[in-house]
Amino acid sequence: MVGLAIKRLEGETWRDCAARIARKNGLELEVMVAFDEAIKRGVPDDEAAWEACYEWDVCDLAP
Repeated sequence: MVGLAIKRLEGETWRDCAARIARKNGLELEVMVAFDEAIKRGVPDDEAAWEACYEWDVCDLAP
């Protein structure tokens, strides 16, 4: 079974991580809106980044 992942770079915030991953796919604005909406609902940063990237199908395949 293959999983999905997002990987944060050293010193990178989860928001910046989601933006970087989304940018590669031309979906930065969409993912940032989803991230910010999750944060407003009280979702922790790491989960908000995952949700936003998953929602827009930009997660990487986990090794």
